[in-house]
Amino acid sequence: MHRQWVSDTTIRFSCLAICALALAMHGNPASAVGEPVNGFPNWAERVIHEWINRARVDPQFEMNACGSACVERACYSPMPPLTWNEDLNRSARFHSDELVRQGYFAHDSACTVVSNIDSLYPTSCNGAATCACVGGTKACSPAGCTLWWQRVELFGGSPSGEIIASPSDPNQAFYLWLFEPGDTTTCQFDGANGHRWLILTSTGAVGTGVSGYSTGDFGSGIAPTKIPSGSHYPQQSASVAMWANWYDTAGPSAASVNVDGTCTAMTLQHGTATNGAWSATVTGAGSGCHRYYFSFRDAGGTTVTYPTTGSLAIGSGTGCPDWASTRPAACALGTVPPSTSTPTFTPLPSPTATASRSATATQTASRTSTATATPIPPSPSATPTPTLSGLSVSGYIHYYSNDAPVSGIAVHAADPAMLSSSGSTDSTGHYVLDNVPTDNVAIEALGTGGVGNAISSLDAAYVLQAVASLRTFSAEQALACDVTGNGSVSPLDATLILKYAAGLITSFPVTTACGSDWVFIPDPAPAAGQSLVQPQPGATSCIPGAIAFGAVTASLDEQNFSALVFGDCTGNWHPPAGASALRAAAASAPTTAGVRWRSLSGHRMALTVAGQGADPIYALDLQATYDPAALHVSDVRVVGRARHAVMAVNDRDAGTLHVVVASGAGIRGGAAPLVFVRFDAHDRGAASPAVSVRINDE
Repeated sequence: MHRQWVSDTTIRFSCLAICALALAMHGNPASAVGEPVNGFPNWAERVIHEWINRARVDPQFEMNACGSACVERACYSPMPPLTWNEDLNRSARFHSDELVRQGYFAHDSACTVVSNIDSLYPTSCNGAATCACVGGTKACSPAGCTLWWQRVELFGGSPSGEIIASPSDPNQAFYLWLFEPGDTTTCQFDGANGHRWLILTSTGAVGTGVSGYSTGDFGSGIAPTKIPSGSHYPQQSASVAMWANWYDTAGPSAASVNVDGTCTAMTLQHGTATNGAWSATVTGAGSGCHRYYFSFRDAGGTTVTYPTTGSLAIGSGTGCPDWASTRPAACALGTVPPSTSTPTFTPLPSPTATASRSATATQTASRTSTATATPIPPSPSATPTPTLSGLSVSGYIHYYSNDAPVSGIAVHAADPAMLSSSGSTDSTGHYVLDNVPTDNVAIEALGTGGVGNAISSLDAAYVLQAVASLRTFSAEQALACDVTGNGSVSPLDATLILKYAAGLITSFPVTTACGSDWVFIPDPAPAAGQSLVQPQPGATSCIPGAIAFGAVTASLDEQNFSALVFGDCTGNWHPPAGASALRAAAASAPTTAGVRWRSLSGHRMALTVAGQGADPIYALDLQATYDPAALHVSDVRVVGRARHAVMAVNDRDAGTLHVVVASGAGIRGGAAPLVFVRFDAHDRGAASPAVSVRINDE
């Protein structure tokens, strides 16, 4: 009896703990299909579910696209679809939330999860340690941290395995899992192919959770329905690929997707008529909200729809919910058109040689693994590889405020059939995509990390000034400063930026929803057939900026993007190699800090900071290190002329103190203290703290 593990997946590649086990069945009750239950699933979760079932109907198609990385590709044969399971969905999304909000990346929880988490999440608990962990702290009880399978069972699921990845884009996460490099041709679950093995060989049900990170929980479930899954990708674009699976004893006599009352015929693209993935391409949905549902007619003449009632949405935001009870007017289904030749594609993103895998795979005595496979010979008629277009697209990515080049940004061009070309920007911000697809192509960029010191308390001060109409933001600044993702700039954005600058949080709601620290605005040279998709960040989902083409007929250059960092309201980000470019505070001469350390009555000491100079103080950043055996912080306040300023304090780590202060109106300098810190001293002779202060980021 054992559990099996492989390493966990990052954006650079795959690493994730996976388990195989068999327990008592706990599935969904027979009910309508495709309709959400209390907000589960969301759009991204539907996409991963559909991608899983699409891969299962014809694994060899995917394995041919994977190439040499999938060394055991001959082991996989077509499998029935996995059904959706609410318990697994809730467990998976909770885990993605706790990973993001508690700042770690692993399968097991980083604390002992409260036993009633099923009733708390997500209504009154968002996965943060304060509500999800026993005692409200990220710590383990004497009984130990909650293991991954225990967490699934807390939500009522019967677990058999789990996969996790850092991207929140469902297509990226899925192909990081599916195309992880293997290291043996043996047909069995191991530490190298575990993600792929679970996706292609599991039975029963799956629930995927996407909230900043992506999680997939596998377990027991009910028998598949005729349309077990369906979704579209990307979330919104000038050209959108619609996919749905059909599973029955006979193929459908008609298949279509109804978008805004117009039916588009779907064709069988993967698998067989009785167990296959059907697709259609919809255009003209690059903006606005477009409602749709899938409609098939079975061999007996009965119409089957997904979702059973209501409709799904191309679009996002509060005015365009993923599911609504209304649906477009019915339209003629017609008959099933002849199948087109099966397209080939290189899914996005394709793992590269930078993939790494943890060498700490373990086996823990607990549950019996039932995952087995019998080798099957390779197909004698392998799917042909895509024809290379020979066309390229190139351009530059520069920062919006200072035209500085942005390096290390992933750029890709993809079409609805998932043919793609990928590259990244070099030190000059230049990218080149070779052999790009030629029809209905969207070029997008994605970036994580590389923020540096771009976000500080001065950004919070800028937000407060804008809210008070003391400063007018450009459209780019307004986009960068809306870190809540709610479409406006408010004092809450300033608060979150201040907490980020103090190290109290490591991400913003908008960066969690978008899976990116950056947003990219298309700024290309004009070209034939070109249309621009403006970025639409949100609190729960995002539409990335894109340069779209109905057709690419020649190589193109100067297909550029402007980049900005969420939270950088001042626009002073600079490349890591840059020597300066700190934020400007609109001051003619820098205001300097006056720091004083003195004794108080009893065993207490005081650290005070004043701003000495004639210019207003909009932002102050104080960092101090001290001996925690001799000193203890007992009070931190803004005083004097700073008493109306906003402050955030991070004293969570013994021996360090970080205080950030922001003022929209500005604080007049002088000799009087602005920040007061009191220490309880175990030793009156204790050394004074080592202090650094930045005012207006000078």
